[in-house]
Amino acid sequence: MTLFAFIVAIGAAISAGLMKVMKIRKIAEDDWPGDGETARETPNLPLSHPVEPVEVIPPPVAVPEPIKAPTLTQLCTAMRDVEGGPNDANYRNRNALNARFYDPKGTGTDSEYLPMYRPVRRSPAGFAIFPSMQIGWLYGFNMVKNKIKNHPDWTLLDLITDHAPAEDDNDPLAYAHVVASRLGVDIHYPVSAIVLA
Repeated sequence: MTLFAFIVAIGAAISAGLMKVMKIRKIAEDDWPGDGETARETPNLPLSHPVEPVEVIPPPVAVPEPIKAPTLTQLCTAMRDVEGGPNDANYRNRNALNARFYDPKGTGTDSEYLPMYRPVRRSPAGFAIFPSMQIGWLYGFNMVKNKIKNHPDWTLLDLITDHAPAEDDNDPLAYAHVVASRLGVDIHYPVSAIVLA
């Protein structure tokens, strides 16, 4: 056999093989099941059993825990801790949030305080001195609660700026960042979203 004859024989074999593959492929395409159909028995095809529908199950999606809104108690506790600790003015004055003495009429008395907070004295620095830490805490808690109710459009930064203004040698921005961090929110968190409990 000459080289030419050998090449022609190989070409014919390859061509016959391709024709057979193309014929099988054509049969498979014709017999492939469509929507709601199953494959028919087709000789010489590996797919000779009915096709069972396969249920596609999506991978589980991690659902984040809902963010719990901070409470007023958490807010006041964070503010108390920024104001100071034992031996600081807010503890010595039994005034957890270091509220200024409230005397809008300039009488020098505690007449503007509700009876449940009295007697209230004024410290030399102008802060309220309450009869007990519990009463001072209650006053601060109610003070912040009223500010939130009266200013629902405020952010946490607005509340802190009102409570601890720069004019009193405070850094409201730093104060707000510390409180926000403790609450797990940012300084622009709306105070209306705080749970008043």
